[in-house]
Amino acid sequence: MHATIYCSPSGVYLTLGQKMTSPMYLSKDQFPPELLSLPETLWATGPNDVGCLEIPPYVVTLKPNAEMPRIPQYRISTEGEKALLEIVHDLIQKGVVEETRGNTCNSPVLPVLKRTDPSQPPVYRFVIDLREVNKIVVPQFPVVPDITALLTMIPSTATWFSVIDFKNAFFSIPIAEESRDIFGFSLGGRSFRFKRAPQGYCESPSVYSQALKCHLDAFSLPSGAALIQYMDDLLVAADSEEICKNVTVALLRHLFDLNHKVSPSKLQYVCREVTYLGHLLSKEGRRLTPERIQAIAQMSVPSTQREVRAFLGITSYCRQWIPSFSLLAKPLLALTLKDTPQPLPWTDECQKSFTDLRIALCSAPVLGTPDYSKPFTLYVHEREGSALSVLMQRFGDQQRPCAYFSATLDPVAKALPSCLKATAAAAISIRQSAGVVLDNTLIVMVPHAVDTLLNRTKTQHLTSARLSGYELTLLASHIHIKRCNTLNPATLLPLPEERDVSEQHDCFLRTEEETKGGIDLKDTPLVNPDGTLWVDGSCFKLPNGDTVSAYAITTLHTIVETARIRHNSAQAAELIALTRACVLSEGKRVNVYTDSQYAFGVAFNFGRLWKERGFFTSHGTKIQHGQLVTELLESLTMPTQIAIVKCSAHKKIVDDVGRGNAFADEVAKKTARDNTSRMYVAGPANCVREKGMCEDTVESVKSIQGEATENELRKWKESTGMLDEMGCWVELSEHQRWLLPDAYVLPVVTMAHGPAHLSAKGICKLLAPVWQNEGIPKCANNVVKHCIVCLMYNPGKGTPTPAGHFAPPTYPFEVLQIDYIHMERCNNLKYVLVVVWFAAHCLE
Repeated sequence: MHATIYCSPSGVYLTLGQKMTSPMYLSKDQFPPELLSLPETLWATGPNDVGCLEIPPYVVTLKPNAEMPRIPQYRISTEGEKALLEIVHDLIQKGVVEETRGNTCNSPVLPVLKRTDPSQPPVYRFVIDLREVNKIVVPQFPVVPDITALLTMIPSTATWFSVIDFKNAFFSIPIAEESRDIFGFSLGGRSFRFKRAPQGYCESPSVYSQALKCHLDAFSLPSGAALIQYMDDLLVAADSEEICKNVTVALLRHLFDLNHKVSPSKLQYVCREVTYLGHLLSKEGRRLTPERIQAIAQMSVPSTQREVRAFLGITSYCRQWIPSFSLLAKPLLALTLKDTPQPLPWTDECQKSFTDLRIALCSAPVLGTPDYSKPFTLYVHEREGSALSVLMQRFGDQQRPCAYFSATLDPVAKALPSCLKATAAAAISIRQSAGVVLDNTLIVMVPHAVDTLLNRTKTQHLTSARLSGYELTLLASHIHIKRCNTLNPATLLPLPEERDVSEQHDCFLRTEEETKGGIDLKDTPLVNPDGTLWVDGSCFKLPNGDTVSAYAITTLHTIVETARIRHNSAQAAELIALTRACVLSEGKRVNVYTDSQYAFGVAFNFGRLWKERGFFTSHGTKIQHGQLVTELLESLTMPTQIAIVKCSAHKKIVDDVGRGNAFADEVAKKTARDNTSRMYVAGPANCVREKGMCEDTVESVKSIQGEATENELRKWKESTGMLDEMGCWVELSEHQRWLLPDAYVLPVVTMAHGPAHLSAKGICKLLAPVWQNEGIPKCANNVVKHCIVCLMYNPGKGTPTPAGHFAPPTYPFEVLQIDYIHMERCNNLKYVLVVVWFAAHCLE
């Protein structure tokens, strides 16, 4: 009865479980008159009774140069050998097996004990091991229908059903004479071979299924009936009892004419409820059989990976009845990975998953039969990286489930913002339900503005291929996407208390917010920032073969920081430069320019996506520079407001952005060439005078100018300078640069040339915004000319040499030059070979 008794202080209550009935099987003595009128030879009379289809004999196709298998017979018990010989003798009489004098091929046979009543004598099954034979056969493409799609062929108006099963179906396929030797076996010192397709042969199901389909194509069905075939199992569904009887009897007579054998013990004749492919079918819909539910409920806790896979395989077959299957099975799926330690780490989470799956199967609902005269409604929800959905159809005044679908998102989709993950879940759910919907009208209910996201999402979030795939799926003509305000995660149905439309979130804005991770990050320059920086990284090989890398952080004319790094990667240098720029700008509003598309993408998009998937690529491998990406994401929170602006690299310099980028690139390359790795922080040149300067900087300038001679001070007072409000000597111009005494020209120029080994022009650019002294350009030239490092690595002016020429040729085509050019592909041709004779300059 499946009853449950509840005891509570208020009393004792009895709850009856769902009525679970099994279909009625008829024995031959219970056959109705219409079945008794059929020919007696239609019915199988014994365990080895077979038919013989009227089809051309099957010819086995072997792989080229295949070696014929000859596997010795296993050692079996005397009782088992005796039972097998009895079965073989019976098969010889039925024309399935024939005895031979010797076989070129041999496959072992073994007796398998059937499950019978212990009080009854043991019954053995004949099994032949054809694994080696299957390896050398060229397989046909198997045409196996999807069970879910197959059951959608049942009319929604069907109320009566019949199921027909065949006896020893594969033994009814004749084998050509030239192909029989491959199915040889030996038993009791005698040799045998099959004349019909044996069970265990890889092509037997496909060959029989195709032959049966050809026979059924010749059978005409009346209106109000449907015939469904899955391998050797047939289902008749009809709108009335009379139609079901007539179609079943006519079909049985048609099968008799084609020499099929039907198992009378497995015939389900004109029933309101039948068992077909492990499902209980009735006019209410389909549900799981009691035997399957009982078998799953009695399964013990798995202790090995094989047992876990077996449990997941059984439950996965029933996943259409289990809401949130992929979410419930996630802990158990983790135990099936290759690197899982042994014994299995069976945690409380695994136990809960195991228990919840069994409970879900025991309380599985009845799924309605699809009615293709009505539209479908698909409710979709994404939760914890899984796409969950239920396909519904209106039945009366309510919605009835047709199937539950669930799938785990791929690593790339898992890392997307929440609204885009819902878009991916909707696309996956639509594909899963396609076998049931069959391009009929489908209304997709999603708690997100999917159409807005598809039209406005930037390519940084989705690749072109992924975006196109989502568009093809979601924007199909038969699909109508609607936004559902709220979803109940348990039932995936709208809650009764739906919120007002005004409370719906803006998916586009939320996607942008989640991508930035709560950081005030812009990709356009800030107005009136506290500072503007340029960052760059460089990596190249020295003449001695060593690879060096360095980064640089600069303002328009000054070096903020530069250093060599241990990473032999330009991408790593770009990440470090951007990270250090954020650290140095802590608490400030700053614009940072970079010419690295990689660093720019990490800051705005890829970094967050990689962090969400644990710094793994879409193929499951670790990304490069994961630690550097983590440090960059953390440093982005340090500035009060930051704008990371992408600028063009190696372009013609036309503005300050290009000048700053070129300067940062030059400094990074100079630092990489230096033999020592040290930090360089600019002095007064790094200050922004308009925003005020620190006390130490003012005192340093006063100390330097205090070394000026009397002649210099007199000149400053009379013509070239004045004292500013801070007491420093500045020039009489709009720039108001500090005046530099002659005694400090060489030290300042040497410091500016310093670790980066700037050129004379670079030194002047560096000092020009800060210091004013007419001797700086001349001193810079002298410093560069006497720098040993610069003399070693900077190319000087070469000695001009006269233009070369070829000697007059002594015979035609003495000197040839060969090259090729790349052209548009034409047929299989892509390149053009060019041969030039220098003397005549003509092409050959």
